[in-house]
Amino acid sequence: MKEFYIGDFSPYCGLFPELSQIQLKVFVMYSYSVSPNRIAIELNITVNTFYSYIKIIKSKYNVKSSSELRNIFYVRKDFYLLNMLHQYTQLHISKNHTDGGATR
Repeated sequence: MKEFYIGDFSPYCGLFPELSQIQLKVFVMYSYSVSPNRIAIELNITVNTFYSYIKIIKSKYNVKSSSELRNIFYVRKDFYLLNMLHQYTQLHISKNHTDGGATR
């Protein structure tokens, strides 16, 4: 599993397949509270374009507020991480059971 961090957008692609690459980058950075000016600089877009993308993303998720939009981001990301943790735990429990309960 790849780590989630702001410099690499690839782990987020599967979580938000309905977004284009640029929308995904705007959404991730915005959700991590990067300022609109900084996002515009980093992505080589204007601040007006940034706000246009946010409007499109809100429309795709049928939300009105910024907090609702960020909640979608964190719920999906956290659900994914919890699911991965659950799978890891189940694998570890299964392996220990198969090994006769030995812990490594």
